[in-house]
Amino acid sequence: MLGHLDFGVEIEILLAPRSTTFLNTLRAKGWDKTVDSQLRPGEYSGGRHPALQSKNRQAFRSAVATTLHQDGIKTVAVDSSDKATDFSAWTVVDDESVGELPGFWRVELVSRVLSTRGDWQRELNQVFDTLRAECYIKSTNDCSMHVHVSPGQVTFDNAQIRDICKAVIYFDDAITRVMPADRKDNPWAKSNCLPEHPVKGDPDWARCGQSVNPKIKRYYSQVPTVTFAPLWKLFDKITWKTVSDTMSDRQGDRARYLSWNFENITKQCGTLEFRRPPGAASSRDANHWVAFALGFVSQAVSTKWDTVETRTSGGSVADLQTFVVQGLKRLPPQCYAALGGIKEDTSPPRRISPEELLRIEALKRQKGKTASPYAAKASSRPSTPTSSASSSPSLGRSSPSGWGNR
Repeated sequence: MLGHLDFGVEIEILLAPRSTTFLNTLRAKGWDKTVDSQLRPGEYSGGRHPALQSKNRQAFRSAVATTLHQDGIKTVAVDSSDKATDFSAWTVVDDESVGELPGFWRVELVSRVLSTRGDWQRELNQVFDTLRAECYIKSTNDCSMHVHVSPGQVTFDNAQIRDICKAVIYFDDAITRVMPADRKDNPWAKSNCLPEHPVKGDPDWARCGQSVNPKIKRYYSQVPTVTFAPLWKLFDKITWKTVSDTMSDRQGDRARYLSWNFENITKQCGTLEFRRPPGAASSRDANHWVAFALGFVSQAVSTKWDTVETRTSGGSVADLQTFVVQGLKRLPPQCYAALGGIKEDTSPPRRISPEELLRIEALKRQKGKTASPYAAKASSRPSTPTSSASSSPSLGRSSPSGWGNR
């Protein structure tokens, strides 16, 4: 059983100046109020003054960092996400994949390394309270939130990784159902077992749609007739060294763009990344998705998965809620208090135009294999996580019988 977890968040939001104090800080950083972000919804680059826009973005990030730091939250601003290496501080970075609105400027907030043993909810509340007092906050379809989870100074062992893989697949449909329209079928965080569709006109079209391991896709489609047994057999062979290849298409620069990204488990930072949540414009939203990820991982490694091996359908939304709550109850009490309601969002997936998909594929190629900002930060710790690469000890695992009747 995991008594505690370390974690970190990456939050993409749009901000506009609100207070006179913040405007004065912006001016001191070189802000030019005559230069707007100039971008209409859905656009990713351009504008009449790209060089001046870049300067304003840098000034904005610096002003946000200064404002948070003055409010007691150690924060630094950096020019690029791969420089976010101070694990003890929050970082304000840029993310070109986030489209801007007139008057609003994109920022990505990257937390320090947090722990379930600390008062992390209060810290997230403080970040958003400070920002809301100084800025207007918006979250659009382009914005998202990522939660990185690890056991601390050692990463997940083989048995735990296998259990997490089973939980991810078993609840894949339920997780899709609770997501808002823009996150149900999003190119930046696809289902771990359903295929993408190639983008017509993409020069790299042959690799489009290859995020999901074809074997997992095939076995998952056969669950209604042959149960989860073939998938469980596949997962029981996984080790911490092979999990990323098994859970993706083995294309290094695309393996991360799944609901649950296992790419960093085999690297220095040793985290599992939950990429599915929408953007968080409030501390309530941010706290909820952190608690969701923590509870899911906690319960995943505490469950006897052989008891559902012969089922012909995955867990329901109600099962998912019970599952997450049970996991949170294994962690310090402040974690459970952060969770909001888990219920189905019945809106259909947002349709993304071919033109937008082409832009996204181009941005993926541009990002290449650059590490996520939190992964870079977690890797900078003096004692970064290492895998025990061993079988799991007795975890005090529970049967999933309490998830609801089938």
